[in-house]
Amino acid sequence: MTRLKDKWSKAAAAHDVLPLDDRPLLLKLVQTRGAKLRKQWDIRPPIDPIPTDVSPIVCGLSHSIELELSRPKGDEDGVLIAHGSMPAGYVLYIDKGRLIYETSLIPWSEVIASPAKLPRGTFKVKYEQTMTSRPFDGRGALYVNGRKVAERKFDRVLFAPGYDGFCVGADYGNRVSRAYEGPNPFQGQIQRVLIDVDTAAMKPLEIMRFMKAMSIRV
Repeated sequence: MTRLKDKWSKAAAAHDVLPLDDRPLLLKLVQTRGAKLRKQWDIRPPIDPIPTDVSPIVCGLSHSIELELSRPKGDEDGVLIAHGSMPAGYVLYIDKGRLIYETSLIPWSEVIASPAKLPRGTFKVKYEQTMTSRPFDGRGALYVNGRKVAERKFDRVLFAPGYDGFCVGADYGNRVSRAYEGPNPFQGQIQRVLIDVDTAAMKPLEIMRFMKAMSIRV
């Protein structure tokens, strides 16, 4: 028995499985995802889709996504940012001149839309998410050139996207929204994407609320 214990301990150490962790999977996920968080991203398109496992982690967290855009004719529509798919995903896009942010978690969806059309020329748009209790309670807002144009308190905040990667300028893979077909590439130009994420560790009260919401017992 002692030989088996020694052999197991050596193998466990060699394969980096120590210390043993018997936390429920979802609790472990929410407590350890902070270690993988990157606070800031500065993306200069064009870029290929970023695989989900190395993409920006923003869901369930306070964050902002700001884009520098150019719409020379003033009628350029299409997807600006997309991550995931209809079963679980979010997208920022322009439809008939209006800026729209949408999350999808079948059968639910949450939509924030600017009431007025976007301007012609070069300008900045931003989506900002503010959490009141991570990872499920919060609100989102849309800005154009620093001015808030729309906001919404979410009924359901998306905790994580699906496996389709993080895309800039189109929604490759399985689409997030029913509002468009295919990848729906943006017809204007995207010069820059700046992402800023609140990477602070979850507070004990937030963890307790998460456990209650997921019916986790420890």
